[in-house]
Amino acid sequence: MGGKGQYYITKSVSQPGVPGAPDNWNTDFSVGGRASRYVATIRAKNKGDYRVAMYLKYPNNSSDKVFDQTVSFRDNQSFSVTGVPRTNQTPYQVNVFVGGTLVVGNSYRLAASACY
Repeated sequence: MGGKGQYYITKSVSQPGVPGAPDNWNTDFSVGGRASRYVATIRAKNKGDYRVAMYLKYPNNSSDKVFDQTVSFRDNQSFSVTGVPRTNQTPYQVNVFVGGTLVVGNSYRLAASACY
């Protein structure tokens, strides 16, 4: 699969958020134009049960949840999620949620791609 652009970030799962100290479980990727699908790939450096969710956000303040499950990773295992945009609408952002209380301190690499 080829995408016009791919962007990634490396993170460690923070403690759950509390007022005044939010968690880092959400990552937003801006969308530069319409694509046939958007793909998020998580590579967990550490094994564990991670909650993974992906949303496509639209300019009218609505969003589509395209995935929301707990995924069991082994060390250095990858997992991909694909979201297809609504007909005749282009999302402005892809939001990927990766976290969980049992994986606090674990690291992962998150990549997002737009596929044309």
